[in-house]
Amino acid sequence: MLITKKNIRDFNNNKLIQNLGNKPVWTVTKLFSDGKKLPLDAGQLVNEGKVTAWKSQGEGFHPAPGTLMTLDELAKSERLYGANRTLLVNTMEQDIIALDIESDTTKETVDAFVNNLPVFYLENSVSGGFHALIPLSQEIKSKYADTFKENVLFQRKLIVQYGSQEFPDSFLNLKDLNWGLEEKLGLGTVEFFFKSHFITLTRSTLPVPIYSKPHSPEEISQMYANLDKLLALITGINGGQSRIQGTHGIVSGNNIPKLSKLISDSLSDEAMDSFFAMSPIDYPDHTSNGLSRYENAVVYKVANAIKSAFLDKSNPEMVMLTKKQYKDLTLDEFAYAIYLTVTKVVDHRKKHDTKRRGMPYLLYLSANCVARMRAEEAEFLKKRQAQVK
Repeated sequence: MLITKKNIRDFNNNKLIQNLGNKPVWTVTKLFSDGKKLPLDAGQLVNEGKVTAWKSQGEGFHPAPGTLMTLDELAKSERLYGANRTLLVNTMEQDIIALDIESDTTKETVDAFVNNLPVFYLENSVSGGFHALIPLSQEIKSKYADTFKENVLFQRKLIVQYGSQEFPDSFLNLKDLNWGLEEKLGLGTVEFFFKSHFITLTRSTLPVPIYSKPHSPEEISQMYANLDKLLALITGINGGQSRIQGTHGIVSGNNIPKLSKLISDSLSDEAMDSFFAMSPIDYPDHTSNGLSRYENAVVYKVANAIKSAFLDKSNPEMVMLTKKQYKDLTLDEFAYAIYLTVTKVVDHRKKHDTKRRGMPYLLYLSANCVARMRAEEAEFLKKRQAQVK
């Protein structure tokens, strides 16, 4: 991606970036043609000219001294002038959250996020989507502190929609937010990063309304009220998500349903490519050889892809092939379909041969994923029915 000198000036002059730039939380990411990314050791890159992968030290996701730098320190290397700037997100320490608005998101949805939330930084991402940074108020930081501290919730991926649907893809229904969007489904995908995640900022900056036109204190306050409501929908702070977190699923037998194989084999090439494009580096974990969070992320991405294939009214091929609706899939059928797909994507390791609740490890993750999704769907339907009454 080509960026201009104006892009770089706008990046450097952005007040939120300037505040974050004083903290040693930055590096540069090496980008590969297959879409994979490799955050680099900033110290070795700037001081010695060596291109080596960034590594944490000790337990947890802790930068070793010198492996991350301030923006000024990175700027000392002239050869990095046009390179990306990669931020290691930690909401509780930096008072910001990062959004990755993916390329499938409609312009109307992007505008809704940017115009209704206190977005202080916006740019084009490498994948054709957008990155946004939002500074937090102390009230919101305190209210959602438990969420922001938990690695397991560092990322919430939401298939956003508008309007009613029996089994929506997530709790995030834009109709509940009153953002003035036309009634339609499939508005896109948004990820929220809270902790232990590198976000590669291209510096291909875009204007944001909060800077481009005057806003009264009341308007800014309303933006933070919108953010509060959005975070409540994502986290289920009033009870929904906390009950779902511990949900477990168990398949009823050891026989793989024929339908599960048909589902797995019928996923589109585009969907499979998106699974293979995922990298363990994007899901840092310091247990079980550092791969558990990556594998769990693949499980959920596969599950959402299967669900989307069944619910896509513009392309009913999956329903026609399987002669089933999404809501009629049994836990076994859904879990095994995920499991069969995940085993095609992730490299086998010894942990996969271990059993959890009598199931191979990856099937255990798949069954838990299905159980949690069904619980979320039931919770959402319950809320929707209560609203109708």
